[in-house]
Amino acid sequence: MNRVKMGYFPTDEKHVAMIKSMLVFPKTRVNILDPCCGCGTAMKILTDNENTATFGTELDKCRAELAEENIQRVGYGSFFYSRISNRAFHSLFLNPPYMSVIKEGGGSGRSERTFLLESLKYLMLGGILVYIIPYYRLTEDICQILAENFDEISVSKFLDYEFKKFK
Repeated sequence: MNRVKMGYFPTDEKHVAMIKSMLVFPKTRVNILDPCCGCGTAMKILTDNENTATFGTELDKCRAELAEENIQRVGYGSFFYSRISNRAFHSLFLNPPYMSVIKEGGGSGRSERTFLLESLKYLMLGGILVYIIPYYRLTEDICQILAENFDEISVSKFLDYEFKKFK
């Protein structure tokens, strides 16, 4: 089913609101990127009434068109083939698809790891990463990537009803 939906399992609105409550937005304008923006609902909730410039990419055309109502700049197509300036974003909201993918040149890998690695270069030094990941996918290699790239890390568990569905 994950492949049928192209890995599309949006973060529910209640949890996005909880995430927002943990963030302190400055008065100055901040750039935020969601490389798997879906319909853009999460970005809209996260940035509502804040001084932000919002950007997203979406692989599905219908969802990308919906995202244009919620995000200022939406790129339709693969995030991996997007041209984005390095260190351009104060924050990344990353809820990637969680599935195995075939790599160029053969072999396989995990999409959540690939999205994490590929998106970090767009985050400014001192920027904030919001990374939605099931605990069973928080593998040693992902923990190492996070530990090597961030000074402060907080981990929060979703509420029971969502935790039971997605872990």
